[in-house]
Amino acid sequence: MSIARRSILRRRAAKVATAVLLLTLASFGLSAPAQAASPGIEFSTDGVTYAPVFTGSLFKDITLVVPGDTQSST
Repeated sequence: MSIARRSILRRRAAKVATAVLLLTLASFGLSAPAQAASPGIEFSTDGVTYAPVFTGSLFKDITLVVPGDTQSST
């Protein structure tokens, strides 16, 4: 194979590689945007309706807790 023929093949290979790279990069820009994740925890006072934010007090009858102390409530 002649030197001129090798040069032509190298240029073609470089053009093909560049085109593949550009198409790959463009496909990342065209992908759908990510959806926001749902909240990891939801709260309910009646077991039917749930919300991502709880505005009330979680433990009304539990007082101050210090390390090593235990209290329980239902």
